[in-house]
Amino acid sequence: MALPTLALGLVWLLLLRQPGGWPQADGWVLGALAVALALWARQRCTTAPATPPTPRLRWRALPRLLGVFVVQSLLGALDVTRRVCSPRMPLQPGLLELALRLPTEGQQVLLALLVSLMPGTLAARLEGGRLTLHALDTRLPIEAEVRRLEGLIAALYASSPSSATSSATSTAPASGSASAPKFAPACPQAPPPAAAPAPPRQP
Repeated sequence: MALPTLALGLVWLLLLRQPGGWPQADGWVLGALAVALALWARQRCTTAPATPPTPRLRWRALPRLLGVFVVQSLLGALDVTRRVCSPRMPLQPGLLELALRLPTEGQQVLLALLVSLMPGTLAARLEGGRLTLHALDTRLPIEAEVRRLEGLIAALYASSPSSATSSATSTAPASGSASAPKFAPACPQAPPPAAAPAPPRQP
């Protein structure tokens, strides 16, 4: 603050300096007001936006997260190889949608990246705190593995997952020919005509 004040004061003196003398008293007062106004405007225009706080990491939780990720990746690779090489091809691909419990978007993106790097699963969409996964076999305990990774990531970021319950929705393609979809009629159908009354019996 001192350096800009001195620079502005020198500029003001050079502008008001008269040949053979210095400015009068009113020039000094106006100069002080002008320098103060310029410094106030500079501070208002160059105020940096508030930066979000830096996340506090627990580095002791990182080896456990890496270990679980490496082990699950190796087991997943072996399982995918076994299924692909099997003559019966025991696969049931489909989509699985999960409501994430991690509080911040950065932690949710990290979870999606880790899940995508594991064989047999791929993060297809992340929006609004909901993660859509594509899995080779929806019968596997994929949700349990994702929840385990969530807990490890929360421990790494020193945060607690949300306690709200979340439901998983699985969508698998049906085998065989797909049936035609049923559409509701656009206009309500007219009711059937009432039956004519029976004629009276003759005595």
